[in-house]
Amino acid sequence: MSSRQGEMLAFERAKPFHLRHKYFKCNILSLNNKEMINYDPRADNLSKGQTVVAVIGEYPYAEGYGDNPTISLNPFDKAVLQKCYEAGSKVIVIMLSGRPLIISEHIDKWSGFLAAWLPGMAGEGIADVIFGDHEPTGKLSYSWPKDISQLPLNVGDPDYEPLFPFGYGLSY
Repeated sequence: MSSRQGEMLAFERAKPFHLRHKYFKCNILSLNNKEMINYDPRADNLSKGQTVVAVIGEYPYAEGYGDNPTISLNPFDKAVLQKCYEAGSKVIVIMLSGRPLIISEHIDKWSGFLAAWLPGMAGEGIADVIFGDHEPTGKLSYSWPKDISQLPLNVGDPDYEPLFPFGYGLSY
């Protein structure tokens, strides 16, 4: 969901749609987070009009401010997203993380955004949301900062304007 446009990609119930998918495992980091392994070169052939579901984020246990003080997307996630933007693809992002990451420079380029947190074995639930079997619901239990200057979370500070405020989200 874009904070500015308030739009969300949704499938209409009872309206058939045809889905053709390709799976590319293209952004797996080595344990030292310094090199990409298992990059699939087919991901270089994206084209305009395609919709890409990009699963990005962090490994579990990178959940606090001290675990990674920049809390920005890693360079490999940024590179994959950039390929999608350059191809003119629609991008739906599923973010796996234990905390908000700084996504301000990217979110307006996304057609949809789902903060899946650290789902563990709940991947099927995420698929249910993506394919319209269940409505996405949830509200933030804290604000989502626009940039690193808003850390630690500083709700109540003068002129505090997070990317998403406390309580932001969807409910049905």
